[in-house]
Amino acid sequence: MDAVATRYPTIAGSDIDLRLLQLEAQEIAKSIGSQIAPLAKSISDFQARIENRFIKVALLRALKPAFDSASDPSEIARLLSDYRTATARGRYGIFTPVMQSPPDTQLLFDPASPVTEDYADANWPEGRSDEPILFYVPGGGFILPPSPKQVTLAFRLAEHCGCEAVIGKHRLAPEYPFPIPANDLVDQYATMLKSGTSANQIILAGDSAGATLIMAMLLELRKRGLP
Repeated sequence: MDAVATRYPTIAGSDIDLRLLQLEAQEIAKSIGSQIAPLAKSISDFQARIENRFIKVALLRALKPAFDSASDPSEIARLLSDYRTATARGRYGIFTPVMQSPPDTQLLFDPASPVTEDYADANWPEGRSDEPILFYVPGGGFILPPSPKQVTLAFRLAEHCGCEAVIGKHRLAPEYPFPIPANDLVDQYATMLKSGTSANQIILAGDSAGATLIMAMLLELRKRGLP
């Protein structure tokens, strides 16, 4: 001990004891962590099973009426309309969105209404800034309108990226099958260009079915020779 104290005076005496205690504590923590890992995994797996069962019950409750009425087209149309309305209003959400969607989400549109040039012009004000634009198309299996959570996601992404959010609008299947939805998005994009917005300002993004429509939109833009 005297030799150690002479050679390393800063760790002599109680400092060595403290360091030994720290090393011992680290080993204890590592040992506990390795023992808890299987337990933590079991808890996580159990939670996943509970969530899956809950989702299964919720989906069956939503889908069973449609299956029971599969032979009645008018009833199917009514159920689909109710489902769309509930989705757009966020009734099917389990958790409250992290923030409320902006008042003008550009989502309160009639799915049966085409995004014509006149319509798009009316909703695209003049004198826009040079701020980059996140043109976002939410998913919905091609048949559902965006939910408030999806709008929130788009606006939060835009906010954190320093962009202005624009939600892509399109008519819904099955009433309006492909390629009508993709062409609606192309028309909306073309109107943005017509208003003076540069293609270099626009970032295209989407999730799930919305991402598929973005890809189809890009192919159609190339076909039309638009930037």
